[in-house]
Amino acid sequence: MLKHNRLVFLCRSNFIPEALKEYSKHPEHVAVADSKVRPFTASRACLDFEI
Repeated sequence: MLKHNRLVFLCRSNFIPEALKEYSKHPEHVAVADSKVRPFTASRACLDFEI
C-alpha cells in the first residue's frame, strides 16, 4: 500500500485574487467542504500563489 502525504490536488491557473477570497467563504462551497471533505480528512493543506 502506498503512503501519501496528500491525495487530492486541484489547480486553477487563471483566477482573480478577490474572487478567490469570495469563493472560499461562499455558502455553497462551505457546505460542500463541511459535508464532503472535512468529515473524511484528518488534515488538509491549501496553497494559493501567483507567478
